[in-house]
Amino acid sequence: MSSPTSLAVIGAGPGGHAAAFLAADLGMQVTLIDDRPNPGGVCTFVGCIPSKALLHVAKLLGETSHASAWGVTFAKPAIDIDVMRGWKDGVVSRMTGGLGQLAKLRKVRFIQGRASIVDPRTLSVALHGGGGEERISFDTCIIATGSRPATLPNVAIGPDRLLDSTSRWK
Repeated sequence: MSSPTSLAVIGAGPGGHAAAFLAADLGMQVTLIDDRPNPGGVCTFVGCIPSKALLHVAKLLGETSHASAWGVTFAKPAIDIDVMRGWKDGVVSRMTGGLGQLAKLRKVRFIQGRASIVDPRTLSVALHGGGGEERISFDTCIIATGSRPATLPNVAIGPDRLLDSTSRWK
């Protein structure tokens, strides 16, 4: 059995979810497909947003270290990395959860899974968590799967020495 949709969007990062939301706002029936539990993409889940959250902490630490010049002195900070990670994860959760709510408000059908193209008008979606497969028939499809870090050919540097935008948060 195939679920029909006007527009299928594979990838819910900044390009994919923006296209899906605009199409829905213009009255199209939209299905948005991504591996993650909510729209947002790598930038929101493990790239830009977590980095900005942690850079905010770094800026705060920098400002407090210079505050003595202004007559304000702080004790040396104690950093609880697990609490900081939890705070960062909360920021990410609120951001991605908000995008999930926007998808619902716009009546965008969001499917968590991995899509593959069956033919020019059909997708097969392996549903997340072993939930089986769903076929999606579509009029138009946008593939907005983003990018992944490039690797260097013939260079074997392990993840303990070389980090990319995703592996650094593990």
